[in-house]
Amino acid sequence: MFTIADIVGNGELLLPLCVGCLLADRLVRDRQVKVAELFETMDVSLRMRLWGKYVGTLIATCVPLFLVLSIFMGYIYAASQSLLVIPLFVLAFLVIAVPGLLFVAAFSLACPMVMPVPLYQFLFAGYWLWGNLFLKQQVLPTLSRTILTPSGSVIANGFFSTNTEILGTTPVSASIASMIVLVSVAAMVMIALERFLKWQQFH
Repeated sequence: MFTIADIVGNGELLLPLCVGCLLADRLVRDRQVKVAELFETMDVSLRMRLWGKYVGTLIATCVPLFLVLSIFMGYIYAASQSLLVIPLFVLAFLVIAVPGLLFVAAFSLACPMVMPVPLYQFLFAGYWLWGNLFLKQQVLPTLSRTILTPSGSVIANGFFSTNTEILGTTPVSASIASMIVLVSVAAMVMIALERFLKWQQFH
């Protein structure tokens, strides 16, 4: 389990960066190609359309990235000859990767609505480097060792004891708190985005 969690955790250091940059133009592009106006004429609420866009684009973006990680799962299966590798890999992905991906996807849909997409992608890449990859250094203030990091390093360290040489030992309670905070912030961002889009419809 440690090996699987370590692979997923290491992949999560770059996976959300790809997801964030790929999702940044989803809502903006709907307006550019005039599809948003078409959706507004349908008998579907803005909330359903927005959450459908959120879940659908996140899954569609994650599928090829998940398949890349599955190559490593196949390697571990070939070495261990145990079918337990598959459910353990899925469990590790859900626990370590999904909370951070939900967090990143919410901001990547919301922020480009108030700033140009290239600017958001540039700022997001800088944020990801500063807030998630500076695990070893302790000079600059960073979020990389806190429960607010969406890279999953704190979650993986608490549940599966990965990266102990860098992070030490994280209490399980901190890992649970990190999962709750990331998912809660993602939900709040989506609710704020929904209200912003409703306001935009009437102005």
